[in-house]
Amino acid sequence: FNTLGNGQLIDDVWTLRWVEGSWRLWMPVDDGLQRYTTTMAADASGAPMMEPSGMGTELALGNAPDDVEEFADAHYAPALGRMLFASEGDLWTARTGEYLGDWSFDTASILQSEPDSWRAHLGGPSIALGVEATHLFFDAAEGDAGSEEYSVIGTATTTDGLNYTVDDAPILEPQHPHEGTHIADPYVVYDSDTELWRMFYSAFDGDKWTIGHAVSQDLSAWTADELPLITASEGGAAAPSVHRQLGRWHMWFSAWDGAAWSLAYA
Repeated sequence: FNTLGNGQLIDDVWTLRWVEGSWRLWMPVDDGLQRYTTTMAADASGAPMMEPSGMGTELALGNAPDDVEEFADAHYAPALGRMLFASEGDLWTARTGEYLGDWSFDTASILQSEPDSWRAHLGGPSIALGVEATHLFFDAAEGDAGSEEYSVIGTATTTDGLNYTVDDAPILEPQHPHEGTHIADPYVVYDSDTELWRMFYSAFDGDKWTIGHAVSQDLSAWTADELPLITASEGGAAAPSVHRQLGRWHMWFSAWDGAAWSLAYA
């Protein structure tokens, strides 16, 4: 993989989407999200180069409901016209209006954590469009101690983007050595060549972050690979965002060098 920049991220999770010939990336800043857009240029490794948009800070915290204290794990779902994100263990959305960047917050969270359960702290939301319903994937931990907590991946379904029915049990739990007791940040895409759904996710074995991979035929039953899909030579790799364009798969992810997170591409 290739590290795209030396600038430090204040968080390891961001969201990206390809729109009308360009990729748009939203990265966390102190008071909201900053959008970057790919240019026609690429670096020596073939990775698309990005520049900041003229929109400035989007989804400013000052405009959010009082219960929103952070923008963690942002994920833009164009099919819903919504930006999903986590705040203090609950999942929220904001809607785009007349143009992309004209955001308005929903006044209540779409999915709440449940104390003393496997869903005591939620994060990492992402959307996949099934045949009969829209599927929301998320990570769920037994507490809010980050990578130290036992963490699994759950799912919920919706037909309107606002009201979600949560599955009673996780759909994927840590089971391989590189996953330790912590998997998170699911990102699900459909592979039309194999007619399988693919899930890419973060895994932490207590020492190093890697990116795992699982497949499903129905978005419900998942089989995870025994070995990680992406590893890094130093601190690790996490928070994948995967897209396919013109037959080629693209992955952006966060790379940890032991001191700071950087954006990387493969």
